[in-house]
Amino acid sequence: MDHSSLEARHVAIKDLVKQSFGREVSSIDSLGRDSNNYAHLVSLVEAPVGSADHAVSPPKPGTKLLPRSTQNIVVRISNPDAMLNDVVRVESEVASITLMRDALSAFPTRIVPDVYDWNTAAKGHGWIVQEYMSGELLGDRFSKFSESQKEHVLDEVAQILHLIQSYTPNVTGFGGLNFDHEGKVVTGASSLWFGGPFATYTDMYMFIFRKQMEIAASSSLVNGWKDSDVASRLETFDQSGGFVKLLSSYHEFRPALVHGDISLENVLFDPETLKVTALLDYDFTQIASPADEYFYSFLQFHGLVIGPLEDAEMENLRLALLNGFKDKSLYDAAAEGHIDWKTAEMWQSAMKKATVKSPADIEGIGELGAICWFLLDVSPPWFLLPKWLAKRTEEEKQTQKMKIQGNLDKYLARWGY
Repeated sequence: MDHSSLEARHVAIKDLVKQSFGREVSSIDSLGRDSNNYAHLVSLVEAPVGSADHAVSPPKPGTKLLPRSTQNIVVRISNPDAMLNDVVRVESEVASITLMRDALSAFPTRIVPDVYDWNTAAKGHGWIVQEYMSGELLGDRFSKFSESQKEHVLDEVAQILHLIQSYTPNVTGFGGLNFDHEGKVVTGASSLWFGGPFATYTDMYMFIFRKQMEIAASSSLVNGWKDSDVASRLETFDQSGGFVKLLSSYHEFRPALVHGDISLENVLFDPETLKVTALLDYDFTQIASPADEYFYSFLQFHGLVIGPLEDAEMENLRLALLNGFKDKSLYDAAAEGHIDWKTAEMWQSAMKKATVKSPADIEGIGELGAICWFLLDVSPPWFLLPKWLAKRTEEEKQTQKMKIQGNLDKYLARWGY
C-alpha cells in the first residue's frame, strides 16, 4: 500500500475496500483524530440488493462481518514515522480492541468500534478497517462546557474507567497484545517499547530501562549522557541492582488492561445528551498495572500522575492526586493558572462516585510515577524526532538536554546514586 501522498492513499483505500468487501467507494475524507495514523472516513456506495453481510476471507482474528447496510467506515493507515513498533502495532491494537470490547460490554451503550479487516506491517503495510462511530470529539467542546456539563461527561468517563479496572484479562504476563495461532488474545511485543511479552511487571520495567539506555547511546544529542557523570551513575544504578530494588515493591501487581490514552481527543460524545458514544485509539493499550493508566491518561482532566520534579503548581497537583484532594491547603480551586483546579476536583469526585481506584487508592503510585518519568527522561522521544531537532537552534537543543540531564541527576540522587 502506497501511503506517500493523500492521492496515493485514496487509491489504495479504494482498492482495499473493493478487494476485502467487494464494495465501491463514493467519497473519502481525512479525519484529524490520530497523529500516529492516517485516518480516513470512507463512504460506501450502497450494496447491491440481495447481497449478504461480508466477512473477509480467510477470517482474521478480532474481525466481524461488515453489514451490507453499512454506509461509512474508517480506514486507518499506520504512519511508519510514528515512534511505534510498526511490525506488531496493528495486531496489538486489534487484540486490544477485542479485550476492551469485552471489558466495556456492561457500559449502557456500545462504545468500542468493530474491526472488519486489518493487515500488519509484517505482511506489507499496516492498516485497520473499522466501524465508523458517530459523535463529536470531546476535545472540541469540553473547555466551553458549564460545570454541570463537565460533571456529567466526567461521570461517564469515570464509569468507563471503573469497568476497565474491574476487568480481569484472561492473559498471562505483561506487555503488548496479539493473537496466538488459534486466534486467542495473548500478551506479546509492545507497540511502545519494542519488547515483550514479560513474565513479571518488574521484567517489563527493567526491559524499558535498558531499552532507553540503548536508545540514549544512539542519540547524537544525548550521546548516552557521556559528557557528564550521569552515564556512569546510570550504569552503576543498573549493575548494582538499584533499579531492581526500586521495583521490588511492585512485583505483585496483577496484570491489568490499560487503555493508555484516555483523553479528550479519543472520546466521542452526543452533544444533545452528553453521553459518550465512543472510546477510540488503542495504539498504546497494554497489559501493565492498575497504576499505569494514570501515567498515560487524563491529562486534560488534570488527573495525570507526573514525576516529582515539576514546578510548584504541578507538584501541588501531584500531591493533591496522591491524597485524594483532601489537603485543601495545596490549592485554591478559584485560582487562575495552568491547572483548572475545579475540573481536577470534579474528576476526583467522578472517580469516587464510580468507585474507581484513584491514584490516592493505589499504594506506591507516587514513587512508581517517579520511576516512570525517570525512564522517559533517560531517552526523551522528541530528542530523536527529525522535525523537533530541525526546528531548534543548537543552543535551544542544549538547553533542553541540560534540563533533562538535571532531572536524571536529581532522580539518581533521590535513590542514592
